[in-house]
Amino acid sequence: MERLMLSESNLASPERLDILKAELKALILNKGIKWGEGIRGKEFYKMNFDTKEVLLNPRGAFITTLLFKDKLRKFDSGYVAGMTLASHLIASGLIFMDSFADNKLHGLMIRKEPKNHNMCKQIEGALNPNSRVVIVDDALHAANFSVRSIGLLEKSGCGIQGVEVLINYQEEEDKLLRERGYQVDQIFTLEELGLKALTKPKLQNMFKLLWKYGPVNLGNYTAPKSTPYIDEDKVYVGSDQGKMLAIDFNGNLLWEFKTDYHEHGVHSSPILVDGKVIFSAYDGNVYSVDKKDGALFWKSKISDWIGSSPVYDPETKLLYIGLEHNPKSGSLATLDSEGNLVWDFLTSDYVPSKPETARSKDIVVVGCNDSYIYACSKRKGDLLWKFAANGEVKGSPTIDNEKNKVYAASFDGSLYCLNLLNGDLIWKRKLGTKLFNKPLVYGSKVIIGSYSNQVACLNKENGEVEWYFMTGDSILSSPFCDNGVIYIGSYDKHIYAIDLNDGNPLWRFKTDSIITSSPRIKNGKLFVSSNDSYLYCFERQ
Repeated sequence: MERLMLSESNLASPERLDILKAELKALILNKGIKWGEGIRGKEFYKMNFDTKEVLLNPRGAFITTLLFKDKLRKFDSGYVAGMTLASHLIASGLIFMDSFADNKLHGLMIRKEPKNHNMCKQIEGALNPNSRVVIVDDALHAANFSVRSIGLLEKSGCGIQGVEVLINYQEEEDKLLRERGYQVDQIFTLEELGLKALTKPKLQNMFKLLWKYGPVNLGNYTAPKSTPYIDEDKVYVGSDQGKMLAIDFNGNLLWEFKTDYHEHGVHSSPILVDGKVIFSAYDGNVYSVDKKDGALFWKSKISDWIGSSPVYDPETKLLYIGLEHNPKSGSLATLDSEGNLVWDFLTSDYVPSKPETARSKDIVVVGCNDSYIYACSKRKGDLLWKFAANGEVKGSPTIDNEKNKVYAASFDGSLYCLNLLNGDLIWKRKLGTKLFNKPLVYGSKVIIGSYSNQVACLNKENGEVEWYFMTGDSILSSPFCDNGVIYIGSYDKHIYAIDLNDGNPLWRFKTDSIITSSPRIKNGKLFVSSNDSYLYCFERQ
């Protein structure tokens, strides 16, 4: 039988290897990374790798083996070895592929502890003294499996030629191996996978700080704070000190309106309707004030507390908002232009979620702390459908009117894509321990931040991951896109600018506290509130 030769001369070309590497990256992002899964002590990991789902996938196994085979060409080794299950899978693939070439490569399985019966070996395989060995594994991090493997092999008289891994965390073990003079190489670094917090952005001078105004937010209540609304000459923003503020583009306060007292003040994001600034407050009121001077038009006491924000539907000319009642319950409420209650759909728990209305359809969608996503008639409030997530739905849903889909995030850590017309599940993807923000649908993509520190960009049709971007802490801020750039805040105190197409970092700015509100851009100016009490204004350079 003719032998299929996979010699150095007919391995895949560099161009083909780059294509295969990109395919393997997609497999790792979609199958090999687990957000909010896996236990460490009593807590879930924010991020965890399970590369077995890649290495035991036929396509993943083939590409991984081919890329490792290419890496091994620089060595004159007779053995590949490792201590983990993943390393055994990689070694087996390499031995199998080499069997179609020159049959020179052998494998060794290293146990973490010697076997306590039978041959009582710790190193399995036909080991010969003075053998040349390359250590292979799926990851190089802090567990020191490669270091331990090297120690055992060198005691057995082997020479270590190098360490090749699928993913290099570039942390303690990598540093230790290099300090000891071992050659280390990898298919991917965490940075190449978009899984390492930013060290230096691409455009350091993308924006300059024009001014900052404060105090706006002073409270330690760390739910998402008010997102600024910007018109032609003013910025309107709520304050957790119980105020609605109007600020000009030079950072001067034009007026402020004080709400009734509640310790959480105003978290609501204001909207502008026919010259009126409309917002809610934790005092249970919805307010309508004059955009020119903040004079009160009306206020409507419709709940015990309101953490939601109003939305205006131009088709019905009605306002929609989520409510929080005592004893513990909630509702989706609708008001007319004078603040009168039109209808009220009751729920079994609080509704901090901001509703979203469909265009050209009689549908309004909202999330609830009872873990349901509700769709009601915009005009009558009748329930159309409800979908049960596996955790509270505090963030606002997002409707894709062209595709008749709704996207919503849950405290179960999953992003859900549902059929807008009947609530059927189309897909879901686990992205963290919790998701608290509003998904952004932009073109073919859906983008969201997570408690597991990352911004995730998915294909909106099937939920496949396109890229990740890591910040230094949890994300409650909702993403905003302008001219192909994603803007988002993080608990790590930074506001970030990220390339929409590939997730590459463009710019960042560090404030003095966490950022839970969402940024906005108007006429080249970027506005964002931080919990350090300031509203920041930046200008594009």
